[in-house]
Amino acid sequence: MSRENLEQTAVKAIDPKPKLEELRQLLQNGAPSNGSAKALNGKAAEDLQGIEQISHELFRRAPTDFLTRSSVDTLAQIAAEASRCLRRYLTGNKPFIVEALNHADADERSHYTTFVTVLADRPFIVDTVSEFMRVRGLRIHCLLHPIHEHDDGRRISLMYLEVDHIEDPAKAKTIVAQLESYLNELLAVTEDFSSILARVETSARILESEVPLD
Repeated sequence: MSRENLEQTAVKAIDPKPKLEELRQLLQNGAPSNGSAKALNGKAAEDLQGIEQISHELFRRAPTDFLTRSSVDTLAQIAAEASRCLRRYLTGNKPFIVEALNHADADERSHYTTFVTVLADRPFIVDTVSEFMRVRGLRIHCLLHPIHEHDDGRRISLMYLEVDHIEDPAKAKTIVAQLESYLNELLAVTEDFSSILARVETSARILESEVPLD
């Protein structure tokens, strides 16, 4: 089925809770013996626990149509990919992670190129990435953007996107490099945002305390 037919097919709205519960059970029990959820094969219990946490963060507010068209296996793969990128960010020294993936013809996502970005939470991330894709004529078919609260108190932006399929690997590589450049500019513009916001809030509290009561 072509991407156009896939998206034009009327999908009856369903309650996504049973599917998400099935996903939770899958991640708790590990990959079943029937070979589904290949992304989970060989994962240690600790890894599965991390993937389960990311799946909850990614999908708890995901659009119903996305959850409807995505199998439990696909959701598990997405969570595993996002968890792997988050781990790369947390264990590395890069200011952000950008990864683009194309998928095999048998994959439900073969009509899309998927992106995962990871960076410290800050303003304008969604706007920056969305505008970047729009300028390049890449329609966004799904955008998930949870904020991951890490154990050390850091707030981390974790974004998953499905965009029009980019067939040329060289073009996909170029787009990743260009998106990294955009994110570098975003970091430069917003690096002091947290400290500035804290000072503004402090000043506001001081002004409020000094305003005489009527």
